[in-house]
Amino acid sequence: LAGNLPPPPSVMVPVGVLKREGSTKQRTEGQKSVMFSD
Repeated sequence: LAGNLPPPPSVMVPVGVLKREGSTKQRTEGQKSVMFSD
């Protein structure tokens, strides 16, 4: 769709936030997925 338009700043800004939240989310989701898989 917007191939000519540059990527929105909202994508570049939360990179560090995603990494920070991603680590915590992976911990909780990882434990849940492990419990569910078991």
